[in-house]
Amino acid sequence: FPVTGVFTGFLSVGLWYTCARQHIVQRVLSAKDEWHARMGVVSAGFLRIVTPLIFVLPGIAAVKLFPHLERPDHAYLMLVKTLIPTGLKGLVLAGMAAALMSTVSSVLTSTSTLLTIDVYKKVLRPGASDREQVVFGMVAGIVVLCVSVFIAFAYIQSPEALFRQIQRVFFYIAPPFAVVFLLGLLWRQANAAAAVATIVSGTIFLWLLQKGVSISIPNVLTIDVPAIWDGVAWLTPYKRAYQHSALVCWLFCMAVMVTVSLLTPAPPPDKIEHIIWNRSYLNLPADERRRYSGWKDFRLWWLLFVLSVLSIYAFLLWYNLASGK
Repeated sequence: FPVTGVFTGFLSVGLWYTCARQHIVQRVLSAKDEWHARMGVVSAGFLRIVTPLIFVLPGIAAVKLFPHLERPDHAYLMLVKTLIPTGLKGLVLAGMAAALMSTVSSVLTSTSTLLTIDVYKKVLRPGASDREQVVFGMVAGIVVLCVSVFIAFAYIQSPEALFRQIQRVFFYIAPPFAVVFLLGLLWRQANAAAAVATIVSGTIFLWLLQKGVSISIPNVLTIDVPAIWDGVAWLTPYKRAYQHSALVCWLFCMAVMVTVSLLTPAPPPDKIEHIIWNRSYLNLPADERRRYSGWKDFRLWWLLFVLSVLSIYAFLLWYNLASGK
């Protein structure tokens, strides 16, 4: 994971995962009021500071204890099996299973909601009753779960570490959606036609960037287009870092979104009046500002979070310079 990947990844995965991913958004929408929603996001930011320790420290311990471990994915289970007392092993694995089930439940709920509202209700059956929508959502959830099981088996068969595979998927699908989300909130000219064009073309572009295309009709036609990374000599050294591929795709999607938006009519002002971001959204409603002032002000905690992150970066930079790395 190159250091530049931290910044190139933020432009795509950071925006998509934190701001636009359905199962994250649903949690924010379920907050008691706007202050709780914002403080929930800030609290999640503080948890992100601790999360690397949860991943990295057990990994370092596993490297030292099991230097010849066949698959990195087995590190956590080996640590539990070796270090945790017998009476606590079941409790630890039960907690892990509960966390996985919670994540799966959130993703299934989000997926079935999107399929029901955006596909079934709007496209397939606009006049569907509430009961029909509920039934379709349940069936869609079962289908998605079954497909996910088969995908999981395919991932297990790969010799590459599971964590790296999941990260690569995030960096592949995030750029077009992150661009649509960002420009959709900040630019009045952005429209639905540009959003669809960006998502479709961005997905195709990223595939061509990494894989190229090969079409063969026996005895008729053969087309073999190499991956863009391979066709451009000065880009080839960056091919292995999928974070950099996400940045290139981000720039391509940005260009597509802007171009198509300028060539097509802008959406009516009344439809985007409460969607386009403006500075007034920085403030809470008046009644909440009175209730949550002083040390409860979410901006104070957000600033503390930002300063904490910058302090960590400053310390790591100083440490590397001082040690000559």
